Amino acid sequence: MTHHILKRSTTVLASGGGLPSFLTSAPILLLDSPIGDPEYSDAAEVDPWINSGTLGNFTNVNVGQKPFYRSSGINGNASADFDGVNDALTLAGVTAFNGATSFTLAVVFQHDIQTGFRVIVEQGTASTTRTFLLTIFNGNTQFYIRGGTVNTVATPFVPGDRVFILIEWDGTTCEMYINDMTTPVDSDPYSTAMPTAVDHVSIGGRAPAGTYTAGPFDGDISHFMAIPRALAADERAEYTAYLINRYNIT
Repeated sequence: MTHHILKRSTTVLASGGGLPSFLTSAPILLLDSPIGDPEYSDAAEVDPWINSGTLGNFTNVNVGQKPFYRSSGINGNASADFDGVNDALTLAGVTAFNGATSFTLAVVFQHDIQTGFRVIVEQGTASTTRTFLLTIFNGNTQFYIRGGTVNTVATPFVPGDRVFILIEWDGTTCEMYINDMTTPVDSDPYSTAMPTAVDHVSIGGRAPAGTYTAGPFDGDISHFMAIPRALAADERAEYTAYLINRYNIT
């Protein structure tokens, strides 16, 4: 697999107080630089997922191809480097979102290709059921909740940009934010609870074994967060400040 050097600043800005306090509450999936515990060495395969949240660590069940660790990735922070061919970081046995009636997920990435179909994160089962899917698709950013509409916006970024996307569903409306959390770039109604048979979360590729070549992400991911509830306004504000400062997102 081919890994690459990103266009990036190596200046690490102050985080302005560190991780927001809500990120320590249960249950939560959190990938936050540094990824390893102890930290991985450069070019090591990222496995297991070192979860900074409360659900414990998870083995990457994509046994064939795993993203590489980069100690100085996005804005000088550690990242997982996906090759755009068949890398994925897929976690099995993640059941915290089963039957959820609200959730929030966020990701910080820097990508090399945005043509075609590029999976950023997917939640689903080991078969073909999809609960939600966040992708870059031929110049658009798309988010889909099973049974709902597809949130689609013209992608306001280009390869090499540092990007922060937040998806928030409060039980009635699903909103997408890109590079800030003050005004959503898209909002669609959705009021159906999550399926109850969810058992995979996959970052950088599709979840079922053997299909990681379908829409693989190409680039670096430094931060991922998923929690089965919506955020309060003050939590969103604190989280925005943390990510924008840490990853120098403009």
